[in-house]
Amino acid sequence: MKKIVLLILLAGLLVGCNKKEEIKNVESNNTPKDTVSTKDYAEGSGERTKNEFMDKVSDVQLDIEDIPESLEYSGKIVASAKWEDKNGVNLIIITETKEKTKKLSEAEIEKGNYIGDELSSKELFGYHYILKGNSSEALWKIQDFMKNCDADLTLEYIKKSLSITDLNNNGIAESTFLYRLGCMSDVSPLGYKLIMHEGKDKYAIRGTQKVIYEGVEPYGGETNIDKSFDNAPEGFLEYAKKEWKKFQRQL
Repeated sequence: MKKIVLLILLAGLLVGCNKKEEIKNVESNNTPKDTVSTKDYAEGSGERTKNEFMDKVSDVQLDIEDIPESLEYSGKIVASAKWEDKNGVNLIIITETKEKTKKLSEAEIEKGNYIGDELSSKELFGYHYILKGNSSEALWKIQDFMKNCDADLTLEYIKKSLSITDLNNNGIAESTFLYRLGCMSDVSPLGYKLIMHEGKDKYAIRGTQKVIYEGVEPYGGETNIDKSFDNAPEGFLEYAKKEWKKFQRQL
């Protein structure tokens, strides 16, 4: 009788061991075979594979001084950025021309009903080049201007607003910057623009800055989102709105 009991106990132990082995095998089979060691990932790249990481934008530099002499542009450089992506070595420069003034005659003042006796003009440009050794290729160019302003002229890049991102992780960088413009004789909200590019694709937000004074109800702050954002990749508009809000207060 004792022998029978011992045989039953031994059989139970063998069955239990086999079940544990089966469970281990099931867990092992559920582990993806294409799992890559974390050593194969670049630091901070999350779940991206090697190829995806290599496609990312790299070597981003802002406010660079080493601008190729062969590049053609108008005005003085007020902001710049350089980086590498799928398109190659990229360079963006933002420039402003000097404000030009024209003295009005008395007859012109009377005829035109101008506020002052001078008219001012100024231009702002943005250029994106792909650098190829000693040569370059223009990817896009933008131009804006204020002409014949008879009051206080403003047309200026907003400092520190130029940014380089890869929001959709496709290896082609987006550039974003903002500037303000207006011809004012009082403290009215200035015109305000955000320009965003991914490659040759352009996106924009236009409106006015927000005037905020202590004890006075804030005014201005109009925001008009261009239809180009309707077909923009996910995350572009969200980022643009964030940058728009960051610099919208008129100082």
